[in-house]
Amino acid sequence: MRAAQVGNHAEIKEKSIFSTSVDNSGIFTAFGSYLSSMRWERLFQDLEDQLDREADAELEDIARDEERLRIARLPLIERVREFQGQPGSAPVLSISVSQLVLDCTVIRCGRDWMLVQVHGPAALAGTALMPVAAMKSVRIHALGVSQVTRPKSGEASVRPGALSSDIAFSFVLRDLCRRRRHVTLRCDFDEISGTIERVGKDHLDIAIHSAGLPRTADAVSHFEIVPLARIDLVQLT
Repeated sequence: MRAAQVGNHAEIKEKSIFSTSVDNSGIFTAFGSYLSSMRWERLFQDLEDQLDREADAELEDIARDEERLRIARLPLIERVREFQGQPGSAPVLSISVSQLVLDCTVIRCGRDWMLVQVHGPAALAGTALMPVAAMKSVRIHALGVSQVTRPKSGEASVRPGALSSDIAFSFVLRDLCRRRRHVTLRCDFDEISGTIERVGKDHLDIAIHSAGLPRTADAVSHFEIVPLARIDLVQLT
């Protein structure tokens, strides 16, 4: 009888153990929700990263298009203006005019002219006015390129003599005429020295006389009409 009681007690205990087992279904449900949430977070993060990359690529494309458009509209005088500066700080350029190659520093730029400091050849050394139309080519040395900081697309470069950048070559010649300054015009291999009498649309009249003499009727030997397109350099003498 005692053995039967012990057996019944063991059976009751076993049933009690199984009947009190923990229900883990809630834990599995919460963990599944966490995994699902993490997958959504990764999905949206990937979408945001993709949108950021596409936005950056679009901005780069716009910047490249703007730069190409800027270069397409860039006139020669603006290209040369990048090298403008004072002698000693600005790069020396080798500019071909007619049959000569002049080593120059660009001091100032107008609408269609440059004020340059000629370093060589020695016979032409000094400050001179050079129309852009006279330039055949410009040689930029490697050191000169490294000295130049170009403005970014959309930025305006601040240069000395901003007002003179709108002044035309003919306007400068008319001012020399008004001031009765003695000048030397270098046209190909010719040198024409005298006082400018008048400046037309595409030519000027110059009274030929020696540099050391004032412009008087007796000092003038003759007059010449010079097309502006022939002028390579204008120097004060």
